[in-house]
Amino acid sequence: MAILFRTNAQSRVLEEKLMRYAIPYTMVGGTKFYDRKEIKDVLAYLRLLYNPEDSLSLTRIINVPKRNIGATTMEHVAAYAEAQGISLFEALSSTDEIPVTKRAKASLENFAAMIFDLLNDIEGKDVLSLIETVIKQTGYGDMLDKPSLRRNGSSGSTMQNRHAKPVRCRLYQYSMIHKKCKDNLQERFCCLRGSCTTCAS
Repeated sequence: MAILFRTNAQSRVLEEKLMRYAIPYTMVGGTKFYDRKEIKDVLAYLRLLYNPEDSLSLTRIINVPKRNIGATTMEHVAAYAEAQGISLFEALSSTDEIPVTKRAKASLENFAAMIFDLLNDIEGKDVLSLIETVIKQTGYGDMLDKPSLRRNGSSGSTMQNRHAKPVRCRLYQYSMIHKKCKDNLQERFCCLRGSCTTCAS
């Protein structure tokens, strides 16, 4: 069986129904809604807020948007965390003991402070408000709105990022899927663990 649709925006509703009834599917000529980078990035932020010890999510977004936290810096952080038997996020509170540059140290501390600020700000928010807060406070929205530099052949050219509006639309669509999850923190994040019985009702 094949399902044809005109625009990418229509895929989300169809994919949600297929996933709800555990029907396997393959997307042809496009990217699955939950496989899109911006969705994965914001979900990683939300997962990290739900569980600060989620080192996989932290690794994905610690330098998104760019924060001058490179691979070498993260290798040092990971090595320290492993030696101490702690999570990557816990290691960020001990930057004085990690052999990184002053610039990287400041970036790590700023990132940790930002996550703590978000943790202090999530109580009482529904999913839509939380996503909007994450996009704003992390600088992700600013990143989407900025012009992007892309290579066109052998010459460099600056092109306006025309994806910001549809990206925000996709994130809004995601939030609306789980708009019923607003009673408490656990329910607001149940969807991130694949157990969203509230929204499925």
